[in-house]
Amino acid sequence: MTSRLKFTLAVSLLFVALLFTAHAQQSTASATPSVATDAQQMQVLIEEVRQVRAVVERANLNTQRASFNLYYAQTLYDRLTRQQARVDRLTSEVEEVKTRIHQSLDGSRDEEELKELRATIDGAPNPQARAELIQSYQMTERSLIRQRELARQEADRDRLRQQQLETALHTEQARLSELQGQLDLLDREFEQAITSTKKTK
Repeated sequence: MTSRLKFTLAVSLLFVALLFTAHAQQSTASATPSVATDAQQMQVLIEEVRQVRAVVERANLNTQRASFNLYYAQTLYDRLTRQQARVDRLTSEVEEVKTRIHQSLDGSRDEEELKELRATIDGAPNPQARAELIQSYQMTERSLIRQRELARQEADRDRLRQQQLETALHTEQARLSELQGQLDLLDREFEQAITSTKKTK
């Protein structure tokens, strides 16, 4: 092989090498933007997934809170209903005791009975009948006196019972007011939550 042929072959090989290198560089340069674009799109997708997950988690949390609040409200309402029943029962018992006390101390019927007996005595047709009526009057009067004493003792016991019932009634009324306040507060929180939801929409 002559020197001229060797030179021509070397130049050809160098030219081919240069062309290959240039093509490789061009391919690398064109591929780099594609890789960068794919990475950016992937990052956007990942961020969107994170946002969706956050929304779902908040929705689940709000649902759990709403469920708990509804359960709490129902529990409060049930307790309020039972408490109101206790207050009503105690109020009725207090009124019954007051009525018994009034009836026990009311001697108007006794006085009316004695008055009728005295009128009968005054109208007795003869001394014997009068004496019998007086004896009946005295027996009736003694009986009424004993009944009044028993009624007074019963009234004293009822007064003590009334005090106990009224103390219990005041305690139950305070508990009722507390439960009502808790239910009112929860109701206001519900209204505020509904208002906030409407504003966000």
